[in-house]
This record gives sequence, structure tokens and C-alpha cells, in this order.
Amino acid sequence: MLKFAGPPYKVPDHVYAHGFITVSGEKMSKSRGTGISPLRYLEIGMNPEWLRYYIGAKLNSNVEDLDFNPDDFVARVNSDLIGKYVNIASRAASFITKHFGGALEYGGDAALIAREAHDIALRVAEHYETRDLGKAMREIMAHADRINHDFDAHQPWVLAKDPAKSAELHDVCSRALQGFRLLSVLIAPVLPALAVRVARELFGLDRPFAWSDAEVLPARINPYQHLMTRVDPKQLDALFEIDQAAAPAATSPAATSSAAMLANAAAVEGNLISIDDFLRVDLRVAKVLNAELVAGADKLVKLALDVGDLGHRSVFAGIRAAYEPSSLVGRLIVVVANLEPARCGLAFPKE
Repeated sequence: MLKFAGPPYKVPDHVYAHGFITVSGEKMSKSRGTGISPLRYLEIGMNPEWLRYYIGAKLNSNVEDLDFNPDDFVARVNSDLIGKYVNIASRAASFITKHFGGALEYGGDAALIAREAHDIALRVAEHYETRDLGKAMREIMAHADRINHDFDAHQPWVLAKDPAKSAELHDVCSRALQGFRLLSVLIAPVLPALAVRVARELFGLDRPFAWSDAEVLPARINPYQHLMTRVDPKQLDALFEIDQAAAPAATSPAATSSAAMLANAAAVEGNLISIDDFLRVDLRVAKVLNAELVAGADKLVKLALDVGDLGHRSVFAGIRAAYEPSSLVGRLIVVVANLEPARCGLAFPKE
């Protein structure tokens, strides 16, 4: 349609997609209560950029499934974004503000620093271009590790006590903040809101970062303001609470609350049948001989059954979303042998 519509429309150069997102190894299912609700995630106050980073760190150029594991989510966000990335600014900025009035000064070769930043940005850009976000995040965090290691090795808290070491302290903290600015530029495609705050609040820019800013050595900073909090594990407990309206009988991988059990009991109590009604139901164990998809139907699977002395029967079950037809062959299932046949809008061949 785009091709034959002509200008200003054009056919996309690429179509980007990834696989399914599973939760602790299980496919997301609203009916079973397994999965993550984006609206619930936002309602309980969780930072959307935590999730952007976590998913980005797992994506590659292949169409593969990726798994959301609550414990891994907490550990990765708190370790990478807070412990490695944000930690650089929170530590170095206090020295610059206190001892140098926010001015940055580099004791080494500024051209060399810019060239090293260019090389790192080039590698990360290549990963972005090939849609390998996981490699891009690993490259970024590896550089964050190098910045933190260099900062710790120079022990600025010791240098600050010796006036003779003022120039060294200035250089060490300036390099750390230049590295933090570089990291902010590189991670901006994944954490756009945080990068905008860094550009505006810490480095005083009136615009978002551009990729060319990666090679620019900042001249000064504003006083540091808190950028991001850690993930509270209690937020994950709240995230996996069951949505009663959406899944009244569902169980969650996190927990099944007593409130859900009470709601289910109330629903059952309001729809009771007598023993006479139950005795009218003819339940039979049947073996699945064959199972196949039904053309033109989104939910139906056609089952060929052996119902013992009742012979062979063909039934249509609305279970396509929950089962692969091939996995049903040979299994025993319970069928209601005296259920009145239902009519539908699809035309099926006669047996």
C-alpha cells in the first residue's frame, strides 16, 4: 500500500521486531494472571526507564524471546543504573562544587580524551545501528566500570585533604564527570527522560543531548541533583498483585492473595447447581487421536477423539491460544458426552 501510494509515503527500509516477553519463564497470559501490566507498573509509581533499560539490555538483532525475572530486574537496575552510572555523578560532582565552584579542568591531553570518547561512541553507535541493544548497554556499563575504577584508584576523598593535591583532585573529578556526560549521551536512546534531565540540570544545556556531544569536554557543572532512586523489591510485590476484574480465577507467579480466593468463592456461591443438575452431565474420558487448527478461526482447534464405547467423535474446542495442537495428541481429556451441539458461523466439512 505504501509503495503504490507514492510520495510522500515510502516503504520502510527495515521492520524491527523482537520475540515474546516471558515472565520468570512463563508466557504472559491475562487469563492465568501471568504477566506484567504496563498500566499497573505506572500506577504504583515505578520508573518506566527502569523497564526500558532492563529490556534494552536483553535485546539483540535476532527475533528471540526475552525473560523478565523480578529478582534479576531489581539487581540489574540497582547495580547498573544506580551503582555504576548515576553513582559517578553523585560522587564526583560534590567535590567539584565544594572545592572548585562547579568549574571543570583537565590536567591531561584534552584532544586525547576527546579521541577516546569518539572511539567509544563509534562502537556503541555500531551496536545501535545493528539493533544489538544488549551489546550497546554492555559497552556503556563497561566504560562506567572503568570510570569508577579510575576514580576509586585516585582516592579523591584523600586528595581533598591535601591542598597540594588540588590540581590532581580537579583533574580526577573533571574526568569522571566528562565520562558521565559521555555515558549520558550514549544511553540517551534508551533513557531519554533521564538524559534530558542530566543535560539540563547538571550541565546547563537548554536542549537534549546530541550524539556529537559525546566528544565535547564540559567546562562546568551545576550543583548535583538526585537523578534516580533504586528499585524497592516491595514494588515488585505490588506489580504482581492479581487484577481481580481482569482475572478473577487467575494465579500469579508472585502470589495468590486471600482476597482473590474470597472473590472466587463468592463467584462460585452465586452460581450453584443442584446434585440433580450434576447427575445429568455425562462425563467421559476421551483420548485425543488428532488435533489441528481450523482455517478461518482464531480460537478453535478441531479434535478427533476416541470416547470408548461411544466411538469416535470430532469436537471443536476454543483452546487455540493455550495449546499447540501437536501437544494434545495422545493425551486423555474429559468431555461432556451429552452436551448439546452448538452452531457457529463457520462452515465445516461433513465427517
